[in-house]
Amino acid sequence: LVRALYPVLSAHADLMDVGRLHLPLSRQAVVTNGAPFFVLDAFHLIIVYYTPQAGAAPFPPPTDSYLRKMINEMKYARPVAPRIIFARQGSSEARYFDSSLIEDGVDGKQSYTRFMEFVAAEVSSFLASPQCFCVCVCV
Repeated sequence: LVRALYPVLSAHADLMDVGRLHLPLSRQAVVTNGAPFFVLDAFHLIIVYYTPQAGAAPFPPPTDSYLRKMINEMKYARPVAPRIIFARQGSSEARYFDSSLIEDGVDGKQSYTRFMEFVAAEVSSFLASPQCFCVCVCV
């Protein structure tokens, strides 16, 4: 359900590429990454976004491509089937992708993903420390 609040954005070099997960949800991340394909998973909605770098790649992705298999796995792993949207940059469907970008992590500010990684590291560090043992035993 976290994905409904903060979607996961991944970049893919080609239709068979595993991709790079957890990019910041910003236009800047999409432009600077340079990948031809992006997948935005917002739990109830999965958007496959083709940039101009995709060129003449098959649209939508073929059923035997890694990208399509990944989308199908995400779809069937949920209690409610998400809507799947295939969009090319500049198309009317691209508005769904654009509206999901929240400009996270731009202008040198920390992204939500980096913040959560920091929190997880701090919690892990605390749980491994002697202070945690003392708090747990004393309570």
